[in-house]
Amino acid sequence: MQQTTIGSSRGGNRPGYPSIGNNCFIACGAKIIGKVTIGNNCIIGANCVVTKDIPNNAIVGGVPGKIINYNGALESKYWCENIADYIKLLK
Repeated sequence: MQQTTIGSSRGGNRPGYPSIGNNCFIACGAKIIGKVTIGNNCIIGANCVVTKDIPNNAIVGGVPGKIINYNGALESKYWCENIADYIKLLK
């Protein structure tokens, strides 16, 4: 986790320390500051700034962090039944 910040906030809207659930992936450069709760099985994207609570199984990205999708959501345009379909999608 290079240049990832997980810390407290003394002022602002949500002073306090973050709470991070189990089995979460936090990418490089992500910032999680203040009294926010990250649910279980979440993915926090690179350079994302988390400013609000994140529910379980969410995929978050952007500045400020927004929920992009949920793990295992079939309606995602990146969801493919097999690897061959996924490779076609990437081309």
